[in-house]
Amino acid sequence: MYNITILGGQGSGKGTQVPIILEYFKEKNDLNYITTGGLCRDTIASGSKLGLLVDSYINKGDLLPNEHIFKMLESKLESLGNIDGVLFDGIPRTLEQAKSLDNLLTKFESKIDLAINIDVPIKALVKRITGRRVCPKCKKNYHINFIPPKKEGICDIDGATLTQRKDDADENAVKQRLSIFETNNSVLPKSK
Repeated sequence: MYNITILGGQGSGKGTQVPIILEYFKEKNDLNYITTGGLCRDTIASGSKLGLLVDSYINKGDLLPNEHIFKMLESKLESLGNIDGVLFDGIPRTLEQAKSLDNLLTKFESKIDLAINIDVPIKALVKRITGRRVCPKCKKNYHINFIPPKKEGICDIDGATLTQRKDDADENAVKQRLSIFETNNSVLPKSK
C-alpha cells in the first residue's frame, strides 16, 4: 500500500480529488485519510487547551505552527496502528514540514511514496473559498457560483440550511491565509 500526500492551497480542489483517489485504492485495500483541516476541526471540537489555541490561529487567518500540527498528526498516526496506506491532505506545505513528516514517518518505519501538487492562482482560490457552502447533515458540498443548490441556501438532498465555515466567511482572513500559504509553500515549484 502507498502513502500519498496531496498538496495545494486551500480551495485548490484537493477535496474534489481525494474521493477519486480513495475510491481507486478502495478496490485494492482501504487507504486511511488524514487532513490537517480535519485534525484541526477535531481538536477544536474537543474543547481542549490545544483546541482553543488552534481555533485562535484559524480565526485570525494564520497558519498553525508546525509543533501543533505534528503533535496532532503523531497522535492520529499512533491511533491508526498500521501507517502504510495513508492519504495526507495538506501536509507538507513547506520544506521544513516535509522534513518533519519524513522524520515522523521514519519513526513508524514508513515514508511518502507519491506527492500530488494542485497549483491554482490566488485570485481563483479566494473566489472558490468564499463561495463554499456545506450541508451540516449530509456533508454535501456546494458553491454559490459553480455548484449552487437548486434552492438558494438549502441542501438539495435533505433540505437543511447550508453553512459556511467560519474561516471561509471573511475574505480578508482568506487572503491572509493564502498569502501566508504562498509565502511558505516551498515544497514544490509554483507554475507561472
